[in-house]
Amino acid sequence: MEMQTQETDILVVGAGIIGLAHAYIAAKAGYKVVVVEKDMQSTGASVRNFGLIWPIGQAPGTALTMALKSREIWQSLSVEAGFWLNRNGSMLLACSEEEMNVLAEFYENAYSYGYNCKIDSAQKVKEKLGNYVPNHIKGALSSTTEMKVNPLEAVAAIAKLLTEKYNVQIVYGKAVSRIEMPYVLAGRYMWKAKKVFMCSGDEFSILYPETFAKQNMLKCKLQMMKVKADNNVSENLPTISGGLTLMHYASFRHCMSLEELSNRLHQESSEAIKQGIHVLLSASLDGEFIVGDSHIYGNSVDPFIDEQINTEILVQLEKVYHLQNPQITKRWIGVYAKHSDGLFFRDEVEDGVHIISGLGGNGMTLSFGLAEENIRDLLK
Repeated sequence: MEMQTQETDILVVGAGIIGLAHAYIAAKAGYKVVVVEKDMQSTGASVRNFGLIWPIGQAPGTALTMALKSREIWQSLSVEAGFWLNRNGSMLLACSEEEMNVLAEFYENAYSYGYNCKIDSAQKVKEKLGNYVPNHIKGALSSTTEMKVNPLEAVAAIAKLLTEKYNVQIVYGKAVSRIEMPYVLAGRYMWKAKKVFMCSGDEFSILYPETFAKQNMLKCKLQMMKVKADNNVSENLPTISGGLTLMHYASFRHCMSLEELSNRLHQESSEAIKQGIHVLLSASLDGEFIVGDSHIYGNSVDPFIDEQINTEILVQLEKVYHLQNPQITKRWIGVYAKHSDGLFFRDEVEDGVHIISGLGGNGMTLSFGLAEENIRDLLK
């Protein structure tokens, strides 16, 4: 069979949320776009997450600005593509004075940095969340900017929109194995492309492995679960997190009071710290809860679920929110790429070939803002 060459302005490697974001922004800008995905559908980190758009976790400056831009695009895109999006906000519940001290310090400059949040008293938390909140809760940081989607539904709807409205060609089941610009090869497929965006997630070994090897790129294994409980709550329940979250997100790292909290949590929750656990709870449309998650970093990932980690996640959740008669209905692992030296890894590895990787757990939150910045640079 003779290999035929198709021409395109932009070829995107990977149909996860980062790749689809670049395809969407490029297609809207008038470029001819092809997306090539090695699997028959998106099966990686883009569909194994909470579906959270999470500006409150982003550091002030570039990251927060990018997150808020992404949030804006998500809202218009949900209408255009017809998928569910909930502006439910978030509440970070404090169990101790040390946690309240961090929240208070963060809040002092939050508005000037661009966050839209406030401190709720313990009584206000009870009014909002009811008796599912334990009596030892001291207060909470409430934020309005966080949103959620069903990642499986959203990713599929975006791909459908791209093909039907913007004439983007998405080729599934073909792994790009070679790039010699302007040519891109995937099996018997070959394209002649002006620009390539490599958005291939945690796959470091097929294309430009030497480049990835020189970067401080890690793989993160996380564990999550879906839980059925007897709680009577609506889908508009704010996404709930706890004190361990203050240790996880870059937005809180400038707080001087974080050190005192860290000392306490290393004593009281050493197993959770060891497993990189910070608690998140999100109500889903079917009345169940998505609960997570843990974070184990390394160069490789084993495929096994550790039930002790799931148990510890539920133990930590109980400190901030009570699930009545919880039953785990699904368990899964996710794997994402993390660039430990920065917010993400972006490099023009050869003329016209741009690697976009290592966003960590911020793919849903940053992808569209990052894609807009990258595509805008092409128009200069």
